Amino acid sequence: MDHRRWLESSIRLVTEKEVLSAGIVLPLVCIALAGVRFSVRRHQESPLAVDDWLIAIGVVMIAGMGICFIIGVKLGAWDHPTTNLSGTRIPKPYVEDLGSQGEIEFAIEILTCLAHGCVKTSIVFFSRRIFLRRKGSSFDWASWILIILSAAWAITFLGLVIFDCGKNVSFHWAPIQSIDGSHCDISKSQEALIISDFILDISIIILPIPSVWCLNMSWGKKLAVTGMFLVGLLSLVASTSQLVIYFLVSYHAHEYGIDINDTAITILWLSMLENSLAAIASCLPSLNLLAKGTRFRNFSYRLSSGVSHSGWLPLWKTNSANRKRPQPQPCADDLGNSSYPIESINFRDRRQIQIVNQQVFLRKDEPVV
Repeated sequence: MDHRRWLESSIRLVTEKEVLSAGIVLPLVCIALAGVRFSVRRHQESPLAVDDWLIAIGVVMIAGMGICFIIGVKLGAWDHPTTNLSGTRIPKPYVEDLGSQGEIEFAIEILTCLAHGCVKTSIVFFSRRIFLRRKGSSFDWASWILIILSAAWAITFLGLVIFDCGKNVSFHWAPIQSIDGSHCDISKSQEALIISDFILDISIIILPIPSVWCLNMSWGKKLAVTGMFLVGLLSLVASTSQLVIYFLVSYHAHEYGIDINDTAITILWLSMLENSLAAIASCLPSLNLLAKGTRFRNFSYRLSSGVSHSGWLPLWKTNSANRKRPQPQPCADDLGNSSYPIESINFRDRRQIQIVNQQVFLRKDEPVV
């Protein structure tokens, strides 16, 4: 039996400590932010929407991936590098080690597909809730197309991951030598999964950007809102790294001295990072109510005002949005002129207003609604 020692990899691979840290920290952060998101909805007395439930399911899948990482590290599933075997007899301990590693990786792949589908679809629904101005618009069509593609992507690749080898599901964690001649090649489906995931990530990140720059706000505020959405670029970086490593392993493993077993967990770790960062980015707007600084609150209020005056739904609601205000009363000295103080005016796009000496007058020929 020939054991060949692999050269030191030219790719930075994750260590067991990094895998364990990701399995613990990332799910906890996602759970905390999802809790804040639900708390904000309750504080605003807003009903939970589709995007809220989808992100909750996605966070559960991320937590499941974290549990698999922890179990894998504790069992030492990724301690065994690929061994080049000559001959027909495979040592039983080696088969058992690869079997436990393959089973955990198979479970992570299933959870990854579910998490991808839920988180991506949730982000698109969230974008619709903020930026959808009218039905039938280009944004409406584009967002629905991405929703359908994200759901179809998750269902399709979930089926491929499980039944790629037909009824022989155990081939997913069996050693390569034991399935020679079975004509089962899971590399093509994995390649399609990683490429399509990368393309879908780019499409979802680009979707809200044109809508942001159509808002009636200053350049600084537009850049701030764009930056919040572009936090998802970190998720795209993880997806890109996953794509590069996969192709290096698939086509240049021997040339670059890359151990296939050692890089498998790195690819799954990047999938975990991608899902977690996407979930975190989708929950960031909910942190607004936790900010106690006056400057940040004023920025949030102005941001919401800019969105409202441009005909779009507000991104955030201030704490005072739900407070009951007294009914507007006309000025005692100007009842005949139908004039009102600024605070009592209910702004409508179809009303024409004229500001004179800090007072607002409605045109007499337009009815008050």
